[in-house]
Amino acid sequence: MILAIIGITVVGIIVYVVYSFFNQLGDPVDKEISDSYYYSTDGKSMVYSPMGNWFELGKTNFDGDVATFSVLARDYGKDKDHVYYKSKSISNEVDIKSFVVKDDYIPMDKNHVYMVADDLCYLDNTRSCLKIIEGANPDSYRRLNFLFAKDKAHVFYYDKIAPDLDPETFQVINDNFSKDKDGVYLHQYNAPLKKLAIHPDDLIPIAQDVIRDRASVYIVGGEEGLINIPFSDSSKIQTFSNRDLLRVEDSVYYRGTSIEGADAETFEIIDGGFFKDKNKVFFWGELIEEADVNTFEIVQYQYGKDKNHVFFESEPIENADPASFRYNESKYRFEDKNNTYQLGKPEK
Repeated sequence: MILAIIGITVVGIIVYVVYSFFNQLGDPVDKEISDSYYYSTDGKSMVYSPMGNWFELGKTNFDGDVATFSVLARDYGKDKDHVYYKSKSISNEVDIKSFVVKDDYIPMDKNHVYMVADDLCYLDNTRSCLKIIEGANPDSYRRLNFLFAKDKAHVFYYDKIAPDLDPETFQVINDNFSKDKDGVYLHQYNAPLKKLAIHPDDLIPIAQDVIRDRASVYIVGGEEGLINIPFSDSSKIQTFSNRDLLRVEDSVYYRGTSIEGADAETFEIIDGGFFKDKNKVFFWGELIEEADVNTFEIVQYQYGKDKNHVFFESEPIENADPASFRYNESKYRFEDKNNTYQLGKPEK
């Protein structure tokens, strides 16, 4: 027992010495604002370490003025003479006296609003860290989401002025749609803004990627970027907990494509990508032809079974025994009395 205690103590001392030798993080400058700025252990310099995880993400010492250094945001700091992005001085890029970081991620000064131009700029002294967002007013600028921002005079799309959008009435509706007094717009990642033939007063959001007007439902997808589904009875438009599913009158759509043969009135989600109606079972949008709807049940993940078959996704597993098929939690394997299975295939 004594030897064990001595051994544990020695190991602990060794771990502490090694940790202390490599660790150069002193106290955090202001933990409430940033978990990445620290004083060095000797108190003579500053240290930038992402989230304080110096062991995995590293650390960089820099010559900030210890006496006057303050934190502006997670990745921005300032002393009496310099402004820093991470560990690199960006003083020559901004007005030091008026520089602030709005909402923890929008750098600006009295003259400009900026965006980070190169996330690795602090590793290369020849690179500029910030790029001016042309035309942005620091006094009124605000971000709306990842794609849009606006000030009192402009709407910005991908940090460039969108001259056809009205800043006073512009609003983001959801992940894919926005509008102003003049129109409704489809916006998608890394794609130009597309004006739709929908009057803004008729726009009704349904889901993140679904809207409607008085006569049609519009779903993001397809070659044209938008699928148009006419309807006559808006009371028969139904969303599901799975955002890729939508009922429009007598049809059910998965990612904008009609699920052929589905009964809209009785259609429901089972679990794990499996759906059913009164007659059929589906995996995502694909009919499982051999499935018996009355006895079908989920096993786990992409596996289901009925009285006759075991299914992996939409395909029956040949010779699998539905009566004994189960997920063995202790072995992390699907199995029946004869085999274990990986991705729907027997392993033996």
